[in-house]
Amino acid sequence: GEARIMKNGSFLGLVENGQCFGEMAYIHGKKKPRSASVISNTDVVIIKIQSDAIQTASNQLQTSFNKELLTILANRLEQTSLLASLI
Repeated sequence: GEARIMKNGSFLGLVENGQCFGEMAYIHGKKKPRSASVISNTDVVIIKIQSDAIQTASNQLQTSFNKELLTILANRLEQTSLLASLI
């Protein structure tokens, strides 16, 4: 599916099929209050992964998970930089 990321009524971005959201709590290593809302535009299927499950997983799985997460964040940063350069 597809969902919008909104904060204080402003559009921050789009989450498309296969992408993730809510990773900041995992990265920070502690529970943090939500700072944005995710609003579906279409039917979506969501999988919730508890950070405890990652932390107790094998080192190989943790490394693979973190590598994928870094790739996602790098792509988002690249998109944000591109958008900022257009303003």
